[in-house]
Amino acid sequence: PLMEEWYRANHLTMVQEYVSRDMIADGVRKARDSGAFFARDGAADLLALLRQREVATQILSAGLKDVVEEALIELFNLPKWESPTDVNTGEPTSRDPIRVISNGMKFHPKAGWLEGFTEPLIHMYNKSQSVVDEGKGVLVNALVIGDGLGDANMSEGGASLDCALKIGYLNDPSDDGKAKYAAAFDIVVD
Repeated sequence: PLMEEWYRANHLTMVQEYVSRDMIADGVRKARDSGAFFARDGAADLLALLRQREVATQILSAGLKDVVEEALIELFNLPKWESPTDVNTGEPTSRDPIRVISNGMKFHPKAGWLEGFTEPLIHMYNKSQSVVDEGKGVLVNALVIGDGLGDANMSEGGASLDCALKIGYLNDPSDDGKAKYAAAFDIVVD
C-alpha cells in the first residue's frame, strides 16, 4: 500500500504538470544524448531479431509504458509496429510481437496532455505475470532479464508457465549482493 501511495502521488504530480507525448519523446532523446539512458550491448539486435522472427516478447516494467515505448524507438532503433492490413476488412492482420506491459498514460484526446493512468498499477512489488491479463496470460516459456532482485519473480503468477531462464544484471557487487543474485537468478552478469 505504501508503494502504491507513492506511485499514485507521482502520477498525480505528472497530471498536474500537463505532461504531453512530445515532452516524453523530448525527455527520452535528451536522456539518450546525455548518456543517462542507454541500451545494454546487443539488446537492440536481440529485440530486432525477436520482432523479425515474430517471437512473442513481453517487456514488463514498473515504469511508464509510454517512456518504454519511446525508448524502444530512440535507444533501440525499433520502429513502431506497422501491421499489414486485410484487403477486405482493413483490419490489422497481426500485432506487434513485442508487448510493453507497464503503467500506461492516458492523454486528453484534443488537448494532448496527460489526464490519468491505466490500471492495474504496476510497481516493483507486484511486477509479475499476475498483473498481465489478470494472471490468465499464456506465457509458456520465459527468458527473464532484470537488474533488481524482485525482477527474478516477473515470470511468476501466470496461468501456463512451463520454463523460465532468469538472467540478472548485478547491481550490488558486495559478497552478500552476489550471493542474493546467485540465489535468485540462473545466470548473473557483472
